[in-house]
Formats: sequence, structure tokens, C-alpha cells
Amino acid sequence: MPKTMKVHYIDVGQGDSIYIKAPNGEDILIDGGNKGKGNAVVSYLKKQKVDDIEVLISTHPDADHIGGLDEVINAFKVENVYAPKVGNNTQAYKDFLNAVKKKKLTIKTAQAGVK
Repeated sequence: MPKTMKVHYIDVGQGDSIYIKAPNGEDILIDGGNKGKGNAVVSYLKKQKVDDIEVLISTHPDADHIGGLDEVINAFKVENVYAPKVGNNTQAYKDFLNAVKKKKLTIKTAQAGVK
């Protein structure tokens, strides 16, 4: 039986948060909703039995996409973080950067050729 990819759209109200369980078992999270929604995302992922996140993607630094990612980064072992090379001066963006730095992760740029 072929393994399937499962895509979950996590309800974070205004904003986005998408969890993907890849056929090879990798856990991928795209965005984390607004500030204050991180706990909801963490709780949802734990219910899905996520123990670590192989790929965490921030599509752009708007608060309704990046706001909850600091809580996710603090709650899970994250292996790879991808974000575009655009900044923002919001507290949500600063909290995201601080969480990445605290876990000694490096933000990579998703671009053609990156696997």
C-alpha cells in the first residue's frame, strides 16, 4: 500500500498554519498563525503525535503567519527553518528570530535547487 501525504489546515483564525505529514514520515509546518495562536498550533501538533519538526517554513514575516512560530520552535526540536530574505520590525518577527537564535538554528532561504 503506497504511503500518503496528509495535509492539515490548522484553525488559527486570521492567518495561516499548515501541517504536512510527508509519506517518508517528515513533519513540515508552514506558518504558525497570529501571536497568541502558537499554543493552539503546538497542541494540535501534539495531538497528531508530532515529536519533532523536520522542516519549518515561514512564508513571510506578517504577524498573522509568523506570530505563533516562536512558541512552536520553543516546544519542539526543529531541524530546518526556511524563511524569505525579507524582514519586519514587528514584535512577532523579533520573537521568531529570538526563538531561532536561542535554539542555535540557522534560517535558510527556500529557492530553486534547494532540497
